[in-house]
Amino acid sequence: MAEHIRDTARRRRNHRAPRRKAYATFITGLAIMVVLGTVMSLIQPAATLNADVLTCTQEEHTP
Repeated sequence: MAEHIRDTARRRRNHRAPRRKAYATFITGLAIMVVLGTVMSLIQPAATLNADVLTCTQEEHTP
């Protein structure tokens, strides 16, 4: 009886392995996209401040 239960558990675990791997791959890809999006959103303001966009030559905008 115990061996039958172990065999059943082993078959179910092996049956779910491809689905678990696909889920892990999806979550890993999603995590990479979140990290890249966060890094881009943190870098963009710093890159904008270093650019010469803020120096305007119009008389109304110069201090």
